[in-house]
Amino acid sequence: MAGLAASSSAGATPLATELQRALTVPGVSWKATGVVTIDLPTGGTVYRRNAALSLRPASNEKLAVALAALVELGPGYRITTQVLGDGTLDGSVWRGRLVLK
Repeated sequence: MAGLAASSSAGATPLATELQRALTVPGVSWKATGVVTIDLPTGGTVYRRNAALSLRPASNEKLAVALAALVELGPGYRITTQVLGDGTLDGSVWRGRLVLK
C-alpha cells in the first residue's frame, strides 16, 4: 500500500481500510489518482494517497465523492443548490453572471 497514510499511527483506521478497498478498481492506476479524506469535525486526515499529485478533475473523480456521500449521508439525503444570477434571460440563454451556491 505504497502512498497510503492514515491518521492512526497504529495503522489504517477501519474507514481508511474501507476506502482503500472501495477505491481499488481493476484497470484504474493509482499513478493517475489522488485521494484526501478529512474528518470535518476534527480537521484530521483520515486517508490520503498521492495527496500532492496535481490532477485535473475528471468524471471518474466524481465516483469516489458520490460513494462517500452515499455512505455518509445515506440514499435519502438531498443536496440543495441555489442558482443565483445577475443578468437577463434571452430565450433559453442566460446572459450575465451565474453562481451555483
